[in-house]
Amino acid sequence: MKKNTIAQLEARLHTIKEETPEKVDIINELVWELWITDRKKAQKLVEQGSAMAENLQYEKGKIRALLNRGALHFPNEVEKALPYLSEALAWCEENNDRHGEGHANIIIAPIVWGFGDFDRALASANRALQIYQELQDGKWEGMTYTFLGSFYRDLKEYEKSLESYRQGFEKLKDIDYPLGKSRSLNGLGNAHHFMGNYEKALDYQQQALAIHRSMKYKRGESRSLNSIGRTYQKLAQYDEALAYHQESLAIREELSYSAAAATTLLDLGELFSHTAKLDKALEMNERALALSEEIKAWPKVAQAHAALAALHEQLENFDKALHHHKALHKVENTIFRESVDQRLKNMQTVYELEASRKEAEIYRLRNVELKETLAKLHATQAQIVQSGKMVALGNLAAGIAHEINTPIGAIKSGNDISNRIADKLSGVLESFDPPEAVAKQFQKSIKILQQNSENNNTAADRIIRIIDSLKNFTRLDEAPFQKADLHAGIDSTLTLIGHEIPEAITVRKEYGEIPEIYVYSNEMNQVFMNLLLNAIQATPGEGSIAIRTYLADGNICIEVSDSGKGIPAERLATLFEPGFNRDHARVKMTTGLYTSLNIINKHQGKIDVASTVGMGSTFTISIPENLQELLPDAMDDGKH
Repeated sequence: MKKNTIAQLEARLHTIKEETPEKVDIINELVWELWITDRKKAQKLVEQGSAMAENLQYEKGKIRALLNRGALHFPNEVEKALPYLSEALAWCEENNDRHGEGHANIIIAPIVWGFGDFDRALASANRALQIYQELQDGKWEGMTYTFLGSFYRDLKEYEKSLESYRQGFEKLKDIDYPLGKSRSLNGLGNAHHFMGNYEKALDYQQQALAIHRSMKYKRGESRSLNSIGRTYQKLAQYDEALAYHQESLAIREELSYSAAAATTLLDLGELFSHTAKLDKALEMNERALALSEEIKAWPKVAQAHAALAALHEQLENFDKALHHHKALHKVENTIFRESVDQRLKNMQTVYELEASRKEAEIYRLRNVELKETLAKLHATQAQIVQSGKMVALGNLAAGIAHEINTPIGAIKSGNDISNRIADKLSGVLESFDPPEAVAKQFQKSIKILQQNSENNNTAADRIIRIIDSLKNFTRLDEAPFQKADLHAGIDSTLTLIGHEIPEAITVRKEYGEIPEIYVYSNEMNQVFMNLLLNAIQATPGEGSIAIRTYLADGNICIEVSDSGKGIPAERLATLFEPGFNRDHARVKMTTGLYTSLNIINKHQGKIDVASTVGMGSTFTISIPENLQELLPDAMDDGKH
């Protein structure tokens, strides 16, 4: 069906000379058929269709072009893809465009899966599946099953993964869509591979390879060849594995498919290690390292360093082993830092898109002058956005806590090297009185030991600081109302938003003597974050932010001051109301101060602001010191 569909659509397109909505629909449908296999052609067509829809003021055509743009940005530019897809999804839901709704959901699902929002990803995929089943669209029903299969595989739920891939194959096997069939067969092979059913895995992988070859789809062919090589490695059939890996590598190098070529080189390095051809293993891993560094594929760089360190240990080249362990440690820190930054960006992207969807509903209600409902939606919006941010941060904290195994592994490896060198030194010292030259070598080794220990301490301190800051900020595993150290909350917040503070801004802390008090800890941390981000945004260029705490008249007071641009007097009256602002082409809802005010009101406190244009602003929070006496019900909730 695939080739015929494309040929038929192209034939119909050539018969329509004038710009019409029908022509726009054909172009958009053709782009959707091409976006996976011929992105260049699809990109040209989407520009043509988008311009035509704009000229005709054809709303459905414009939305479907947006959806196609989102598809073309996936998977390499998901931050660009998601806004297009979300806008298209909202319109399709409202206007009962069922196919459009299914298509938007099936691409949103893997994007938010990558963000770590697994529940939303599964919900989007299952919604797409329901739509395709109702529309009797077997092709995309089958493709949706393959997406679900990959999700369950990532979750290590291999039985569910296998069943999803099987259902996908059943839907696709009688449809002339070879790419879909090859994906489901590859999925079945991978699921059996992870379950240890290597003979079955090979059968499915070979079928997928045959399809890719019949399509002359070289990338898919190289992927299947490499998968087969890995399976043969598991079966200890190393000659067969070598042949498949080498064929895969040749194709990937021919296509300049660098990231995939690095993967195959790493697999070859592993194969030669298993067969005790350590020189060849070193060569493969060195090539993988050079290629990965060239394209800045840091996870593969880390794999190569780890493999080279292990090989040099086997060969008792301890200096080289230590060199690669140090390099591994450095790369893992880079990956860890970039991962945290990317997760924060992803969280912000999801938050902004959810806010935008609510904004659209708010504007719709405003157009029919439902002011009371609008006000309620404003409040609900602020609560949803803020609680969503905290859930996202909680997920982030859990994810990072899970990932600390990697730097801890680096520490253990470093300690292992230190112990080996120490053992050698001890043995030499016990056996004879070394001459001066040898003694100098011992001193050099001792310095290596000391440097290694220092690296270990640095890594441990970094891990502990980041994890403690995240846990202290979210406090999702503790009672909501509890005794808290507000200074610790401010410090944790500053650690988390440190990447947002420009070097030109100085942050000064003037902490007074204040006791620990009962508060809703994670909500107070939200207030600190909102006020500090506000201060950063209000201070372009050089400037300073001061945080001052003190006790006054039975209240804990926290001041956040900035030397920024200040707030005009006419804005102060509405400062704490939710509103909207424009950021380039986007309209965003601003709820930070509104939410902060509600949180402080919940604490029976108050928040004041003093500002002078051109001089800066000071926000002052005051909260009763004896809040547990004023909110006895909160105390009871905190005990459960």
